[in-house]
This record gives sequence, structure tokens and C-alpha cells, in this order.
Amino acid sequence: MVITKKRINVLGVETGLIEAGDPANQTIVLIHDGGYGSTADLCWDATIELLQNDYHVIAPEMLGWGHTAKMVDFSRSPYDQRIDHLTETFEVLAIQDAIFIGVSFGGSIVLRAASDLSRPWPMKAAVSVAGSLGINRKPEGVAALTNYEPTLEDAKKLTSFLVDNVDDYMDHVHKRLENSMIPGHWEAVSAPVLKNPKAPKVEPDNEYPEALSQIKVPTLFIEGEKDKLLDPGWAEQFAKHTPNGIARVLDCGHEPNIDNPLLLVNTLKEFFCEVGL
Repeated sequence: MVITKKRINVLGVETGLIEAGDPANQTIVLIHDGGYGSTADLCWDATIELLQNDYHVIAPEMLGWGHTAKMVDFSRSPYDQRIDHLTETFEVLAIQDAIFIGVSFGGSIVLRAASDLSRPWPMKAAVSVAGSLGINRKPEGVAALTNYEPTLEDAKKLTSFLVDNVDDYMDHVHKRLENSMIPGHWEAVSAPVLKNPKAPKVEPDNEYPEALSQIKVPTLFIEGEKDKLLDPGWAEQFAKHTPNGIARVLDCGHEPNIDNPLLLVNTLKEFFCEVGL
């Protein structure tokens, strides 16, 4: 099988993506995390290798990351502008009846899209890997993900929160640092921390996890037993709010797609069989 990196035009916005596998097979869409230096391939390369023989895989890059335009709409939430861009991307790609899988920030994107019936994605099932919608986050983890400068030290520190033993992933660390130097990337990812000091404080939405009750498709929540970023128990909590929700706790860190992709793919396939996909 051939893994292809592409750049497409989505309503005038350059958008990077990876495509792999036979288009005649079931389509899986992979949404990457929101860390500095992340890209579709840095986040998902090993997972794509394991999925491509049996599935048609699409891994787009969100606004601000990789080869996608470094655009920021300061009047809207970081979630909404990216969900709209991805919605248009899927229409350009003519994606139908796909399984959507996101990790960390990408997992939260998938859950928000699945529960927002006003702009539906062509979704047969949803999977959130360590995507807790900004809930249940440990303060030290939030600091590590937001206080980033493009240095090897910070790239290693950030990666250490995603995997069990960062010393096993120094090639990944160097690539993350390189990616974080893509022009406009650091600025686009850092933009949400900029606040008008004279504007009224806007409280974050509080409809989650209750709004997960709107999700109509089978949904899997994957929690890492060794996750350094999230408090334990969030996956079971979310599954209880979701009509067809299933929780799994794996022997892994925050991102098994990097740390243990074989365990992740086996868990995904078990879920697909369980819900008849």
C-alpha cells in the first residue's frame, strides 16, 4: 500500500492531509492532537501503517498545524473554527459513512462534532483517545502543553507527557521541534492565550459532558492507565452520558497512537466488531 501526503484547496484554504489504503474499504478519519509541532504523520504514522491494509485512511491537518494554513479567527472558539474547516474538508473529499477517531484535542474535536447536530459529519462511529473536552485535566499537564518555546528541552518535556518513556522517542522529539518551527505554527497554536484585558471575561461552555447525550453513533472513549495529563475515570464518566458509549482503559500513556499503536489498533478493531462495523 502507498501512503500519500497531499495538499488540497478547501474554500481557498490550503489543507494538508495524508491518505492511505484502498478507497473501496471502510474509511477511517484520524484527527491529530493539539500539541506544538504535531502533524498528521507525527501523530499517526505508525497507526496508519497498521490500518492501511484493511481500511481507507484519511488524516487531515487542522488549521494552524502541518501544511494547513496558519489561520486564526479570534472571534470564535479554537474548536468551532476547526470543526467548520474540517466539515468543509470532508465535503471536498466526498467522505461518506466514515469512522472518526481523534486523539487528545483531536478527540475533543470529534466529540464536539458528534454532539453538534447543526453541522453533522458523515459519521458511523466516533472514538476519542484521551480527548476529554478540556475536563479532568491535570494542572501540571496544562502548563506543559501551553508554556512551550521551540527548544529541544521543551519539545522533550511536551512529548514526555504523551508517552511512557520519552528517552525512547528522541527522533520524535527532534521532529516535533522541527515542526514547531514551521512559519506561523507557533503563533497560531499560541493564539488562544491572547486575551483583550478590557473585554468581559468569557466563561467556557459548561454543557459537557451532558451534551454527549446528543451523540447518535456508537462512541468509544479510550483512557490511558498511565496518562500524565488527565485524571483517571473520565472515560467511564463520559460513556455514562453517551447513549451508545463504551469506555476502555488501556495500559498506556496519553497517546497510545505514539506509545503503543498496535494496542490501540487492536482495541479499535475489537470496538468495530462489538458495534457491528
